[in-house]
Amino acid sequence: MDAEPQTHMLTPDAALAYLTERARELIARPTRTILGIANVHSAAGNTVEALAAYREAHALYLAANDKPMQAFVHNAAALLYAARSEFPLAFDAYNQALTIRQAAGDRKGEAEVLRNLAIAHSSAGNFQTAIDIYQDVLARFRTVGDISCTAPVASDA
Repeated sequence: MDAEPQTHMLTPDAALAYLTERARELIARPTRTILGIANVHSAAGNTVEALAAYREAHALYLAANDKPMQAFVHNAAALLYAARSEFPLAFDAYNQALTIRQAAGDRKGEAEVLRNLAIAHSSAGNFQTAIDIYQDVLARFRTVGDISCTAPVASDA
């Protein structure tokens, strides 16, 4: 077990950074468990329970300011909403995930969300919107030369 630094010997900024990271770690452990519960409910088809657990996990990730996991939870919830044909809720959750991924500059995460958003639009019968999303994401990622992000998108088109 690693010895904890003596925070009284650190500068105030270093102590705050250390304590903030420790708080995030303490929040992350039960949150990962709640996320696991949500994933099991989702796999079992218990969408109401899964969505409730995703909401609980999201609140904890929000408190911990864990943006990547907030986006992950939005994306996971959107998948469930789409599976339930609750497309307006799915589109909203995908857009929230997309906003977080874009703000972080996470192009691969952005491509994943856009791909899922296109699939949901296709499932909702919004075929032209789905095609437009696919074409948009392909063009954007080809422009920056990141072909690895276009591969999953191109395989769905």
